[in-house]
Amino acid sequence: MLAAESRPICLFGAGGHGRGIAAQITRVTGRAPVFADEALAVGTDVDGTPVLFSSLAEIGDHPLIVTVGSSARRRALQEGAVSLGLGLTSFVAEAGRYFGHPPGPGSVVLAGAIVNADAEIAEGVIINSGAIVEHGCRIGAYSHVGPGAVIAGEAVIGADVWVGANATVLQGLRICSGVTIGAGAVVTGTIDSPGVYIGQPARRMDSGAAVSGAEGMRE
Repeated sequence: MLAAESRPICLFGAGGHGRGIAAQITRVTGRAPVFADEALAVGTDVDGTPVLFSSLAEIGDHPLIVTVGSSARRRALQEGAVSLGLGLTSFVAEAGRYFGHPPGPGSVVLAGAIVNADAEIAEGVIINSGAIVEHGCRIGAYSHVGPGAVIAGEAVIGADVWVGANATVLQGLRICSGVTIGAGAVVTGTIDSPGVYIGQPARRMDSGAAVSGAEGMRE
């Protein structure tokens, strides 16, 4: 987890997700991060946080968290950072609510979230504000547990899974990689086929039905 660093943390991605993490890092640590962002000019100020770099290759020895909401883009950037030998860190906003194994590199656990005993958080994961990851859960790489979502005890979430805001995954279930669970959905059975699942109980959407809207949740 986040430790004292000689240089400020660099967040790659100054969108809404990155700005939220920047604010929490500043409040928790008393030290503001800096941004890198391909879309913004170096020297730009974003909510008081300076953009110092435009590419991974420029970041150097700053500890890094990729703060891009898109799972696919976050994976590509973080794997690129690893290939360049950059140092990744992680961030837990409220250490007193975190009881699991240390989160993987590049993962963030935001304010109000609870991660309970023996839970495992892989690399590049977002546990968003107010989410609950109960005891013994495993959250796969580059997944996103949305605000207010609940992952009940011993559930296993694969890689590149998006769990929408206020969704619930019941105890002991397995969710395969590449699944999107819509906001407010309740997953009552194991999911072993990638796709978009909505409703209470959650059911897989037809391939042509509102796919663009569901996929938009992952950005």
